[in-house]
Amino acid sequence: MNSLWDNIFKPKFISNKITDALKENYIFSDLNPAQLHFVQDMLHIRQYKAGEIIFRQSEIGYGMYIILKGHINIYVSGDSFDQTEANKEQLITSLHPKDFFGELSLVQKNNVRTATAVAVTDTEVLAFFASDLEELIDRKPNIALKLIRKLAEVLGRRLTETTEKISQFKKEVIEMTKDAQNTK
Repeated sequence: MNSLWDNIFKPKFISNKITDALKENYIFSDLNPAQLHFVQDMLHIRQYKAGEIIFRQSEIGYGMYIILKGHINIYVSGDSFDQTEANKEQLITSLHPKDFFGELSLVQKNNVRTATAVAVTDTEVLAFFASDLEELIDRKPNIALKLIRKLAEVLGRRLTETTEKISQFKKEVIEMTKDAQNTK
């Protein structure tokens, strides 16, 4: 009976849009149709105007977002007391429909956001909060386990990429130092 009422109050095109977004998202890709339906009822649609901040660096994070439509930029800021050009806000990446961000807040309690997310255009996102994951752990641990595995893969991949970038940066600094010493 609930599914009948859900279809009356939640237009089918919205439901299909959410289901499609979940099917195409890596974190939710291992869920079967019944599991996707269960999870989709937990999600929250949020809309942001162009220029609106979704979250700020250093705020506590509460969940992740999947972009349904629009464009989001992710920025990091340097020291707020040192506003030299090198320490001003730096664009890290631009995200588009089907991209997701903020997933670390699902697995780390009192996670502090490491960047600021800003809607570049009018944007619509699906929000999946840490409290939603906690509810899944309690009510549907088999679904929660699938999501946590995928989250671990994503976080592991991002950690590997970050480590590689730091290693490359260190190599470049060493080379620059050697070059500077050789020119003396």
